[in-house]
Amino acid sequence: MSISRRHLLTRGAGFAALAALRRMGLGEALAGSAPYHPYGLLVSDRAGILDLPEGYRYTIVNRIGDLMSDGTPTPPRPDGMAAFAGAGGTTILVRNHEMTVSTSSDNGVRMPAVLRYDAGRGGFVRGGTTTLVLSSTNTLLASYATLGGTVRNCAGGATPWGSWITCEETTLTPEEDARHAKRHGYCFEIPSGLQGPADPTPLTAMGRFSHEAVGVDAATGAIYETEDVNLSSFYRFTPFRKGELAAGGILEAMRLVDFPRGVSTDIGFPFRVPFDVEWVKVPNPDPARTETPVATQAQEAGAAILRRGEGIAWNPFDESFYFTATDGGAARSGQIFRFAPRAGAKQQGILELVLEATAPDSGRSVDEWEWPDNITVTPWGDLVLCKDGPGTQYLYMVTTERRVFRFARNALNGTEFAGCCFSPDGKTLFVNIYGNDTAPGLTLAITGPWRTRARGR
Repeated sequence: MSISRRHLLTRGAGFAALAALRRMGLGEALAGSAPYHPYGLLVSDRAGILDLPEGYRYTIVNRIGDLMSDGTPTPPRPDGMAAFAGAGGTTILVRNHEMTVSTSSDNGVRMPAVLRYDAGRGGFVRGGTTTLVLSSTNTLLASYATLGGTVRNCAGGATPWGSWITCEETTLTPEEDARHAKRHGYCFEIPSGLQGPADPTPLTAMGRFSHEAVGVDAATGAIYETEDVNLSSFYRFTPFRKGELAAGGILEAMRLVDFPRGVSTDIGFPFRVPFDVEWVKVPNPDPARTETPVATQAQEAGAAILRRGEGIAWNPFDESFYFTATDGGAARSGQIFRFAPRAGAKQQGILELVLEATAPDSGRSVDEWEWPDNITVTPWGDLVLCKDGPGTQYLYMVTTERRVFRFARNALNGTEFAGCCFSPDGKTLFVNIYGNDTAPGLTLAITGPWRTRARGR
């Protein structure tokens, strides 16, 4: 049954509280009016790279331009990333590079044309992935180019079977840009143990759209996908064979049973109210340029609409995914949703809005947050968010009590943080500084006296 906003806002004390929260501004109400610095204030970095609380330190794992083990330079624009356990106590990082096509320069992920997904036509298709192998002390031991010839590899997600799914944030075709030889907008799978180029076969059944990130439900094998466009959908890909993504599967989009008009596009979307989810099938997951786009197919069938779905991460403490909508909410400053995939009346999932940022010019305190992008879950159940918006760039943390604070500041340049992820042993937080032409990007390892939390507290 469809429920109107007026009906929702008059359904008891819970909705009265919702109205009060909205009058105060959700970010202010949730973060608290007093400054909140559980790790301490940020300390200015003398090297001018990364401000952290006292007791925390960073090391530079890799710089853009450094020569890799395969003889090619480390590509620019490091973005989404995941960490895997390697042999002998090593950590393996698989990292995206959000590069586009260039007519004059092959300064992206370099490998022979025959090994790239798209060798280009009169241009260099420069996106892809690299893989880093680190010692137990986060010293770089080896690095390799592992996927080339893709476009705008923004984010992705790790699988329980030890691979990285990298996603193209584009739907470019050769008809739109003749420098490309193939269609783009796909996911690709990169085994974490590779020391050279991966099979560049696109996972077409997962959909051709402007991908952002993916999260894998280890219990079912289902893969949940976000989409980074202004009016995006949230997708579920169910493989025909668990863990064998190239064998195909079914792509569906999320529909909210009692709120079919959308999610963050409606500024009255209720806060902390769980909605049952059902799924509508996407008839043509791999449309040609002249065919109906995936998001249009989904939304014409009643799929919910979000504003710029971005990072997604699994939280084992409450068996839920958390994902961001960077431009969502009344202030268009960002939202965080919780999605429990096996909950609800139909056991098809429930969705609830857990955090919403207030407007940047609302007179709020400096401890507030905005424009969340990449997200990861700490080993103790808190969230880490990378900001993606104008102004100073921060890493935020969100406690299990839903309190938000700034954990790190990019003191190097004005570019975003990306690829936040913890090492398998939980001792190191890795993150990328995206970089620009005058201040190339970095991959950093952050260590310190991390807060811990017992399960259920």
